[in-house]
Amino acid sequence: MHRKDLPRELAVKMCYWVSAAIRHFILDKFKIDANELDDTIEPILKEQVATATAEARGPDALTPAEEAARQLKAAGKLSARLMIQTLRRGEVPMFEAMFAQICELRLALVQRLLYETGGNGLAIASRATRLSREEFATIYLLTRRARPGQGAGAGSSQPLARGAGGAVDLGRALGFYDKVAADTAQKVLERWRRDPQYLFAIKTIEQGQGGAPDGPAD
Repeated sequence: MHRKDLPRELAVKMCYWVSAAIRHFILDKFKIDANELDDTIEPILKEQVATATAEARGPDALTPAEEAARQLKAAGKLSARLMIQTLRRGEVPMFEAMFAQICELRLALVQRLLYETGGNGLAIASRATRLSREEFATIYLLTRRARPGQGAGAGSSQPLARGAGGAVDLGRALGFYDKVAADTAQKVLERWRRDPQYLFAIKTIEQGQGGAPDGPAD
């Protein structure tokens, strides 16, 4: 994987596929927890990928909202109260960036979790990050109004519309929130934090070996 004659894209792909194949072999031959093994493999994988992409352009710049959220977290000022206040003001991109920082997830994945029907992903993320039941309910209702096509959209600076998110839907979302144990939610969140290309390589290797896939990579 360190051969300089290999195209960058091929070298990176080999890093993921070799890591996934090694993971499958270890899990097949030894009794070890898959999450603990991933915690060991993924940092090494990131180093390999960084080496393979050393001559490529740097990572895309953060958006102003992402940079502001990152600074708030670094200063210890990022809280559920601030997130909710931001969302109430209709500053949806800033809220999304804050939530991504609290969850330590990719922004694109957070946006999917926030606005999916039913709110199960949001409930899991809220449980894992110790948001209270009331905080989850508030965020759930406000994000129903902020969904694309529901008043103020994800890129809008207008105040959020009223009347979205009914009592029945909220009851179902809270029911799911109540059922999910915090430690279970934490394990799911850790899974979501994995590199999506690494997860995809794992899924493909397991499908090729007749094993059960690990679910969507993103």
